[in-house]
Amino acid sequence: MTPILTYVAPPMAGLVTCLVLTPIVRSFALRIGAVDRPAARRVHDGEVARLGGVAVYSSFWLGVAIYLAVGGRLGCPTGLLATFAVGSLGLVAIGVYDDVRDSPAWLRLVFQLVAGHLAWQGGFRFAVLTGAMTLALPDPAPAVLEYGLTVLWVAGVTNAINFMDGLDFLCAGFSLVAVGALAAVAVVSRQLSFVPLYLALAAVLVAFGQFNRWPASIFMGDSGSTFLG
Repeated sequence: MTPILTYVAPPMAGLVTCLVLTPIVRSFALRIGAVDRPAARRVHDGEVARLGGVAVYSSFWLGVAIYLAVGGRLGCPTGLLATFAVGSLGLVAIGVYDDVRDSPAWLRLVFQLVAGHLAWQGGFRFAVLTGAMTLALPDPAPAVLEYGLTVLWVAGVTNAINFMDGLDFLCAGFSLVAVGALAAVAVVSRQLSFVPLYLALAAVLVAFGQFNRWPASIFMGDSGSTFLG
């Protein structure tokens, strides 16, 4: 396959899939009552479907599958991608449950901490303790602190993104800007194998935005905002 195809196929697959899947998910959410109702923090009119994250998650991973199918190479260890897939699936699962039945906050936090642990196991590390700072700490303090920071970082960012959901295109729009920044960093640092994955997610967010912009007919819900976080 030509190199250009590895940059074009994933975002196109994600875009088309999300455009097709989002209306289906929206209809299903309305049918089962997985909706967001107006409240103090919810300024929209009427009921708006949740579960948009199901469409976003599914469309993104289809883009990843297409990327690998056309000969794309991962810029990270396979184990890291696998742990990301498992961890994000767990977050989407508890998010779906919360969108439908409202899960307790402590249960969502447990899933987020587990996702942070899986990220650490897969090789994602919040490595800020270096040089004199590391030498001043007895073993295994540096590793313990870095582990704690990694897990708390994952949980913290996940919740920060989650708080943005419920306003038209805020969560998806902010995430789109963040993904664009990550793609730019990947290009500058010549980690080009990450770029198609960022493009796939960006394309999915653009597609979802067609239904999530004002007046939104579907929200990410916890199933999507926690995944993006």
